[in-house]
Amino acid sequence: MDVQQNHLALLKTAGCSLLLGIVFYLLFRSPVLGLEPMVPLAAMPSQGLTTVLMGSFPSFIFMPLIISSTLLLLYWKKELSQKAVNQVTVSWLLIVVFFEICQGQQLPILSRGTFAVLDIIAAMLASFVTRFMISRYLVSNEASELTTTSTWKKSSLLLLGSFAILGSTYEDYYECDGDDINYLCVSEVVLELDDLRGDIQPDYSSGQILERTGKIYRLDQWLFVVEKFRGIHIFDMTDELNPIRQVYLPIPGALNLTIKDGVLYSSAFIDLVMIDLNSLLQNDGNELLVVRQEDVFQYPDERQFFPLGYFMDFGDKYNGIQSIVIGYKTKSGKVILYGDEYDFENEESKADKKDDKNEDDDVSISCVLLIGVC
Repeated sequence: MDVQQNHLALLKTAGCSLLLGIVFYLLFRSPVLGLEPMVPLAAMPSQGLTTVLMGSFPSFIFMPLIISSTLLLLYWKKELSQKAVNQVTVSWLLIVVFFEICQGQQLPILSRGTFAVLDIIAAMLASFVTRFMISRYLVSNEASELTTTSTWKKSSLLLLGSFAILGSTYEDYYECDGDDINYLCVSEVVLELDDLRGDIQPDYSSGQILERTGKIYRLDQWLFVVEKFRGIHIFDMTDELNPIRQVYLPIPGALNLTIKDGVLYSSAFIDLVMIDLNSLLQNDGNELLVVRQEDVFQYPDERQFFPLGYFMDFGDKYNGIQSIVIGYKTKSGKVILYGDEYDFENEESKADKKDDKNEDDDVSISCVLLIGVC
């Protein structure tokens, strides 16, 4: 294979890697490119192979790109050698590992991002694959060596690759620690299991508003309407043109219901609640008969009530033993429960602008006072 064919193969490798990287960042890390998020990693399942692959994919795709580009620029119009391929591959792998280790240290600039062993593994795997492909299809002789290349070319490539590594980190967009946090950062709102399993107090007034309609069940003249994750409304449909609500059952986590033999069965997040309808509908002042079976259903996905594009470190903080995540609290203090609609980006941006304006006003007032004193 001649030099021109070698360079063409290197160009194809670098081009494919660059294209895959651009597509990945447009889809999953578009804020790094100064764009709005399209499919944030936060919106993906909290666990599983998909999240792992998506998190470490940049480290994998970077290696064939930088190795091919380096060989192409250093050996333009020259033939490659196995030694040169090995030197370039090992050199970039060591540099990537160095920067990855620095991410776990408290070092200025170099500590950008988050240390992850999987990123190192991905880089090693990509280096092995890239080296194998180049050695198999490109190497034609053992004449050239890396030392024949000018120092300025090596230094330029080193700086370019290092800036690429630093620029690819995702920390500035999802980091939520400290006072100066991104408006997309949120904190969780949880429901303690003791509160979930507290007494159910029927509300026979007409003050409850039905906002998020869920499943509907009809039994004789009674209509049962689920208020998603909040409770169950029961209407008297004797006059179908004028339904009258008889009672509201506040049941956190209510989503599904069925009725059999005078017993209402309702989900309550991880529990199953059974309520005697006779005692409920008669409203004779007697205590409501409620039976609860705990831990019947699967623990709910803790991300389900969060907006697309939110950022927060969950880890294994909630495992269903003590509490359940039911919503989030924004940076501006707005509490959104059970996935209620909220124009997250616009409202929080307005709140940020209002805070900035208030700070400017405070500064202006301080300046006026200072001038007056002087």
